[in-house]
Amino acid sequence: MKTSPEPRQQQVTLDDVLITDALALRPARAPRLQAENAALHLLARQMATQPDVLLNTLVELAVDLCQADTAGLSLLETATDSEEFFRWAVMAGELASAVGGTTPRDFSPCGTTLDRHAAQLFAQPGRYFSYFDAVPVPIWEGLVIPFYAGERPLGTLWVVSHREDRQFDWEDARLLTSLANFCAAALTLATLAADNARLYKAEYEARTLAQTALAQQDALLSSISHDLKSPLTTLLGTTQLMLRRATRTTPTTLANTRQAARLGAGLTTIEQAVIQLAGMVNELVDLSQLQSGQKLELHRAPMDLVPLLRCCAESAQRATSRHTIIVQITAETAAETNGKTLVGRWDTSRLERLIMNLLTNAIKFSPAGGTISLALSRELSDSMHLAVLTIADEGLGIPPADLPRIFDRFYRGTNVIGRVAGTGIGLAGARQIAEQHGGTLTATSILGEGSRFSLRLPLL
Repeated sequence: MKTSPEPRQQQVTLDDVLITDALALRPARAPRLQAENAALHLLARQMATQPDVLLNTLVELAVDLCQADTAGLSLLETATDSEEFFRWAVMAGELASAVGGTTPRDFSPCGTTLDRHAAQLFAQPGRYFSYFDAVPVPIWEGLVIPFYAGERPLGTLWVVSHREDRQFDWEDARLLTSLANFCAAALTLATLAADNARLYKAEYEARTLAQTALAQQDALLSSISHDLKSPLTTLLGTTQLMLRRATRTTPTTLANTRQAARLGAGLTTIEQAVIQLAGMVNELVDLSQLQSGQKLELHRAPMDLVPLLRCCAESAQRATSRHTIIVQITAETAAETNGKTLVGRWDTSRLERLIMNLLTNAIKFSPAGGTISLALSRELSDSMHLAVLTIADEGLGIPPADLPRIFDRFYRGTNVIGRVAGTGIGLAGARQIAEQHGGTLTATSILGEGSRFSLRLPLL
């Protein structure tokens, strides 16, 4: 359809074609309440079951209820140059084939109606809006109703007559307003549904991408950890063999004695580094297993936690000169434990890794040094005897906002990122080990003063 931004070059003004006051002056025809009620019920059903045909039905009902020759729905759109215009989105009646046509926002009956925020009646609008010359049948009257989503204009619903004897009245305006309100509600719901669908799609795609990335990451972790495990085992075995030979050899001279001491110290350092690296690889193996939905395969047997804790404390103390590690075993004596030690059915290697992880973290996150306290005791909870191990440091502490997430894999406290090296996988694995033993691992902390981790495990 041709459009033009200018009125005809003659003495016809907008006021000449606007006859809205006639709506109140003309005798109103009797309301068709039964037909109107049936129409609204039909629209309500279609909104729930056939929303794709709802607007077509609505303009067809406008033709019928208002006894019009053509009805249409003009939606307000914005062009690429930011100019607004109306598109005849849905039409019914004699001009239905013109669907898809457009008219300017600033020079059209629809634009005039939106500007005046009320129903408007036009008489022979082609006298002023010259582009209506392209319409194959005459337009004698046009009744236009605006509709909105809140304060935002969406468009207009309109009816026109192509017969000189068909004039619209206040009852037509009331009916069309009722339909326009329904149209606004339907379009608002459709927009919300489309927005929700887009958000769901974006969320689904983001979740799928994240899951794919995690799967690739887990596959990489699994591959790297398994590839490293074999050479680390060989390196550790060779180092320990050389260390045993070095300690059994009797030096013949003072120089040889010093050389043997340096060799022994070097081999001990290598052994400790390999053990630490092997522990990290084992954590990766466990992590990849957990991420694949499998539980850890525990090798449980009766064991005493007391000697294991002492061994871990001694190993950790050898790795630091800035910290003092203190072990307090309050239930160690026979009198306190009724002749029993702190024995449970546990996987020794996994518990050792858990304790060493907590001790290593206590050292790492206390860069200024200080005291690291280990306290082991017995506790009775709900008729169950528990071994309780607490490890407390005087280090950096954990920000309160980070505390609920420190056991999430790859999560690190915001106060240590870029300041203290780490991967964020140790605590996730430590908690899993504790829980698979029927125990718990919890943490408390005061930022700037230190952290305390508490491990509870069931005893025999």
